[in-house]
Amino acid sequence: MFSLKQAKISDKAFVVPLIFSSGPDAFNFVFTTNTRSAIDFLHFAYQQPKGTFSHNHHQVLTKAEDTVAAGTLMQASNVLVDNFHVAKQIIRFYGVFSGLKVMFRGLRTESVIKPPAKGRGYLAHLGVPDAKQGNGYGKQLVALLEQQAKSLGLAKVALDVSMENPNAKRLYARLGYSVRRFNSSTLKNDFGHVPSHEYMEKTL
Repeated sequence: MFSLKQAKISDKAFVVPLIFSSGPDAFNFVFTTNTRSAIDFLHFAYQQPKGTFSHNHHQVLTKAEDTVAAGTLMQASNVLVDNFHVAKQIIRFYGVFSGLKVMFRGLRTESVIKPPAKGRGYLAHLGVPDAKQGNGYGKQLVALLEQQAKSLGLAKVALDVSMENPNAKRLYARLGYSVRRFNSSTLKNDFGHVPSHEYMEKTL
């Protein structure tokens, strides 16, 4: 029996690497600096009570008490508040000068991986550990998040998939998602890059 549970701070060692693995090159482009790493920032932000990367915004998929996957369901109505808290976390973690640069890179990235649209549930930070892949856990995670979106009265769900991750795109296509938009990217720095993405939607 599968179930979704609210992620806890104690799940940090499991969830944070999965958040990072959902877009490592993009996370490095935005959050890695000469003195700080993206994964360290995600560990910091995950422990905070609010914000896009908070444990309170993530869920873990369990099977017979074994934690097998993690992800989040976002909504447009929460974006401004979440971004406000992330901005404060960035300044706390990086300092003002470096933090402003991080935020600028984040805004540039949103031209490729856009914030959730109104009236849609947005699936993000989906991940299954390497050792647990091939068991259908990703499919089950998406299905349960879709159920949550439907219970919230949302008629559609959406996600962005990297053009460098064709396996994920094939999975989402099998699950009923269709490409609605292609967002090209040339964003790149010494630490990472933002791949071009396809925006996909599914009617519930």
